[in-house]
Amino acid sequence: MPTVHRAGRFRIMIYANDHHPAHVHVICDGREIIINIGEAEATIREIDPGVKRSDVREALRIAVEQRETLLQAWRTIDAQRS
Repeated sequence: MPTVHRAGRFRIMIYANDHHPAHVHVICDGREIIINIGEAEATIREIDPGVKRSDVREALRIAVEQRETLLQAWRTIDAQRS
């Protein structure tokens, strides 16, 4: 599962053998936030218990800001799966 972006305490990863739709796993303080990036806009899909709301907001902000870069990384990794 390569890390495709880092921003402060946030590490954004894409699993090598993950499923569609395009999404990223944002790790912060050992907890995970899954964000769909392949839709018209980035949306929260799943949040580990105990994640602070402020961290969810920041993870989403980063995903929105980096969406094109993250989508390109997803496409590259997805092409390698085939």
